[in-house]
Amino acid sequence: MPFIARPAAGQIIDPAWGTLVADAVVMRFTTAAQRTSQLTAPVAGQLTMLDSNPGLIYRWDGSAWVNIAGPSEGLLNFNPALTLGPSSAGSFESPPFSIAAGYWTLDLMIQYTGSASVASPLQQVSAQITTSSTGQAPGGNPNATQLTQVPGVSTFLPVTNLRVMATWPLQAAHAAVKFKVSVAVGGGNSGIVFNLCYGLVRIYPT
Repeated sequence: MPFIARPAAGQIIDPAWGTLVADAVVMRFTTAAQRTSQLTAPVAGQLTMLDSNPGLIYRWDGSAWVNIAGPSEGLLNFNPALTLGPSSAGSFESPPFSIAAGYWTLDLMIQYTGSASVASPLQQVSAQITTSSTGQAPGGNPNATQLTQVPGVSTFLPVTNLRVMATWPLQAAHAAVKFKVSVAVGGGNSGIVFNLCYGLVRIYPT
C-alpha cells in the first residue's frame, strides 16, 4: 500500500486520495459475507474487522483474510483423584470451559504414582483426549502411552508424568466444552493413582 501524503491547505482532495485513506483504515463490516460482497478488490495489507467476531482484526495477505490476533489461552485443572487397578481403564472430565470459534489445542500433563507399597512393577499407562460435550474428536496426536516403572507410595520418588497433546480442526464457538481424558493401565501387579491432571488450552481464532 503506497504512502499517503497529506493534502496541502486549501487543496481540493482528489477522489483517489480518499480511496487510499479508506484502504488504510480498519474497515468495519457486519459479517464476512458482507465484507466479501462489498469489498470486492482488497489490497495487500488492508485491515478489516467483523461485528460477528468482535475484537479481531483481519489482514488481506493478497489471497485471503488472515486473523492477525494471537491465540487466547486458558488453564484446565481436572483434579482426577482417580485410582485404577492393574489392566483397567477409567476417565475424568474437565469443568465446562467457554471456548471461542477457531482451532483448538490442548497440552495436558498427567501425574500419577503407584497405588501400593510394593516393588515397582513395569506398567504401561496410556491416555487419550476427546471432547465429551461437542462430539468433535481431535486430530494431531491425542494419544500417549508410557512404559514406566511406577513407584509405590512408600518410595522416595512418588510422581511420574505423562504428557498428552491434541489439536482440533476448525470449530464453532461453544459455551461449555468439556474435555475428557481416558486413561488405562496395562501390566504390572499393582494399581495406579492419578493424582493430578492439568493442561493449557489455546484457541487460534479464525
